Amino acid sequence: MTLPRLSRPLEYSRAWVALGVLAPIGVLIVSASMLLDLRRDAWDKAEQTSRNLMQVIERDIARNVEIIDLSLRAVVDNLRAPETAEASPKARQMILFDRAASARDLGVMLVLDGNGDSSLVITQNQYAACVAARSDVITAQTQLQTTEALSIAVELSRATLTTNK
Repeated sequence: MTLPRLSRPLEYSRAWVALGVLAPIGVLIVSASMLLDLRRDAWDKAEQTSRNLMQVIERDIARNVEIIDLSLRAVVDNLRAPETAEASPKARQMILFDRAASARDLGVMLVLDGNGDSSLVITQNQYAACVAARSDVITAQTQLQTTEALSIAVELSRATLTTNK
């Protein structure tokens, strides 16, 4: 009776051990690669969503500013017409306060003289109007400057996202 050679079974068992170690490592590498791809995809979608949201906000702000600007320009143009000063208060209200100026949440428009005193109140509801104090005018100017600064910040953020792409 001869003893079997030990080298072959030993080689087979080493191969099985190596395969038993390498298989989980391979699965781990594949899983890590898939997770990285999923993370990159989620990041790209988040960037795209942020860009879209910023674009919507930017367009909404620009549209609102344009509507208010057009309303104010119409008031200035109509105030220059000599017929407006001669019209009755109700007719003057209709001439100066067009439909764009009657938009919801637009508030009260005041025509101020050189001293900052209210010379004419243009509002959707004449009885809701009040005379503005100088501090209210300064507050409004500050809010306008803040809005302009925010608009610039949105443009800078958009430019940064565009260049990073």
